[in-house]
Amino acid sequence: MAITKRCLAIFLLLCAGVKCDSNTGTGTGTGTGTGTGTSSMPAPTAEDQEKDKSIVKEINALLAANKTGHYVGNREFEQQFYVLKHAVDLDAKDWKVKRHAYDKFNDYNANRLKLESELDARIAAVEKSLSGKLPSKCRKFYNNQFVELKSARSESNELKRYKLKQHSVLCAKSSEEESESDEDTNEVDDLFWWWPFGRLNATLFC
Repeated sequence: MAITKRCLAIFLLLCAGVKCDSNTGTGTGTGTGTGTGTSSMPAPTAEDQEKDKSIVKEINALLAANKTGHYVGNREFEQQFYVLKHAVDLDAKDWKVKRHAYDKFNDYNANRLKLESELDARIAAVEKSLSGKLPSKCRKFYNNQFVELKSARSESNELKRYKLKQHSVLCAKSSEEESESDEDTNEVDDLFWWWPFGRLNATLFC
């Protein structure tokens, strides 16, 4: 288990660009006839313990409150959550690693929630368009947007951003389709102006 923790610490340190202390993770070995060896790990200082206590408290609070939005089935969220959850169990001297894991997850999650809010707003706009009268081409166009936008809510932030941009455009109606969509309105206007008194009679209805 200790090896797993150290591997995670080294991985996160490399991602963060944090330099390991010269005496961290080093070992001294003694050659004996039985081939045994010992390794020495520096104990955390009082400063390490104080900073570690602070970041662990922040991480635990974040872990308890972060499951909001469309996180179910989101593999990217699960990976980010897993790293943060296991980073909290590292040794106190690895508080810099914990701080990096916390900042990384916090940034990721804030972006995720922002993008999901924008996706929800666009989905609502598409649903409003679909509730009205549309040419068949535009109804198909918005139905496709609806499906793609809903699926994007549980995908990676990069895909969320891409699909939001791709599916935030409006359907371009041709002049012929616009005429068809206005056909009912035109028919009502024609019936109104058909009266024998002609257009001048409109003043009688005002």
